[in-house]
Amino acid sequence: PPISTGQPALDAVLGGAGWPRGSLASVDAPPGCGATSIALGTLSACQATDGLVAWIDGQASFDPAGAARRGIDLRWLLLVRPRDPAEAVELAAWLCRAGLLDLLVLDLGTATGSGQLLRQLERLAALVTRSRSAVLLIGTAASRAPAAVQVELERRAWLAVGRDLVGQRVEARVRRARGVAAGRSAAL
Repeated sequence: PPISTGQPALDAVLGGAGWPRGSLASVDAPPGCGATSIALGTLSACQATDGLVAWIDGQASFDPAGAARRGIDLRWLLLVRPRDPAEAVELAAWLCRAGLLDLLVLDLGTATGSGQLLRQLERLAALVTRSRSAVLLIGTAASRAPAAVQVELERRAWLAVGRDLVGQRVEARVRRARGVAAGRSAAL
């Protein structure tokens, strides 16, 4: 079965269940708009169904304390810190070939979608289709990735309690997904 995003409204616009297995999915968002939050929610939802998960941290920015607060069991999370984006995609391909993971988050951070990186992502997308894993790509390169499922996040409003900012209202819009009309959106 697909892997829940951890956001019922987003699951609904993706066809009712979340990220499909055997596909590369991407979340394209400006920094601070929730791509990491979506990825962490997906990890937590996958672990809740006894799924095996990994995070490839291309920018060495993974926050273990924040992940634990979102319900992720760090004892059962494989965290990989590659030297550069090329190695990150290569390690993602290796983990997909191993066939052990249900979900792999590939966080390329601010790495741009150079020609070589995009070719590597195309090979990864082809490899993922032959696996039972779902690969979720976040970061700057997500907008140009050859993903079967593409979701774009856009901040609509800040949420405040008094003078304190406590969150944001984000619109998640489907740009591409199997069996789902492009343009469907959900408020998160």
